Amino acid sequence: MVALAVAAIGLGAISKSMVGNVDVAGRLKLRTIATWVASNKMAELRMYRQFTSSGSRTGEVDMADIEWRVEEKYSATADPNISRVDIVVFSNSNDDPVANLTGYLARYRRAVGVTQ
Repeated sequence: MVALAVAAIGLGAISKSMVGNVDVAGRLKLRTIATWVASNKMAELRMYRQFTSSGSRTGEVDMADIEWRVEEKYSATADPNISRVDIVVFSNSNDDPVANLTGYLARYRRAVGVTQ
């Protein structure tokens, strides 16, 4: 009878630990996808050479069958040709940020005498 009680307590602890691991794995999956969303947004800003020195924007992105809200906040730096952008990604089901990314955008100028 004692052995059965000890086994029941041990199995209960193992079960609780496994449920905790599944929860952590789910959060890590969401954070990984949100980081990809932020990285993709930064790459898009650089690719399209979207330079903004101040202000903010909010948009929606769908990735991995999840709707994400992406907030971009632009701020000036000491160099007027460089802008700081902070990207914060939220799951539409939660108001807590899932991922943050900070990057810098440069104002591109065409070089004199160079044709594209």
